[in-house]
Amino acid sequence: MFKFITALLLVPSLLLASSILEAENATVSGGQVATNYAGYTGTGYVDFQNKSDDYVEWTYTTSSSVVADIDFRYALAYGDRPLEVSVNGVVVAPSLDFPNTGSWTKWVFTQKISVSLISGDNIIKIRTTSLNGGNVDYLRIEEMGSVVPAGVEFFNDTLRTWYVYSDSGNASLNFMNINSNKMSLGQNGTLRIEGTIKAEELFVTRDVWADYVFNKNYALQSLSDVDKYIKTHGHLPGIPSKDEISDLSVGSMQVKLLEKVEELTLHMIRLEKENIVLKNKLTSK
Repeated sequence: MFKFITALLLVPSLLLASSILEAENATVSGGQVATNYAGYTGTGYVDFQNKSDDYVEWTYTTSSSVVADIDFRYALAYGDRPLEVSVNGVVVAPSLDFPNTGSWTKWVFTQKISVSLISGDNIIKIRTTSLNGGNVDYLRIEEMGSVVPAGVEFFNDTLRTWYVYSDSGNASLNFMNINSNKMSLGQNGTLRIEGTIKAEELFVTRDVWADYVFNKNYALQSLSDVDKYIKTHGHLPGIPSKDEISDLSVGSMQVKLLEKVEELTLHMIRLEKENIVLKNKLTSK
């Protein structure tokens, strides 16, 4: 469920804390801790052995709910071996790219994923689903700020999660970028969602309203002209047809619909006046 706020302030992300969790110290299933190739940190790295259900699982503890960027240091001599990433049992990246680094001794980072972490223990897990994965050195976690209520509720997507948060609880707002084919937030503030939005209330700001219909100079079409237009075009004048509709502007359409309601009101007022005149003529006879 969404609750929209009318004003949003975009501020730069603020790194509050950075942590490194070695893969060899995590819970490892299927893979094995190895030291064959140089360049790793700590006491080793995890070498995945199987194409499915091998995993590395880290536990990370925070004192409060936070938004964080996570990525993984790894090496891969050839191919592209994506892994599934989940946080607290929720898949946040079904297929995170681990492209080849050119050598088993060349260690690089994956792209970052923005996630939410709860107060207390958090379980971060990478798992093989179709390929056996590269060699994973460690998980890096960068806490970016504390989640604060700001009129916008969480929306969980299969790839990313969108949050409003502040640095150490201050009132400045920020958005985590969403990288998804279903939901995106552009730098110009445009939110695009391919799906259903459920909201308790939605506010649309408009500079123009349909009160111009009641202006004495408004050219009100006669009902006979409207009838001819409908028979010719198959829709009301001033309202786009189904073939002309692509992206529907809610605000503009509300103005158009109110315009038609106000036009009908004027026609009804005129008809009532005519009926009163006719009634008076009949009663006077």
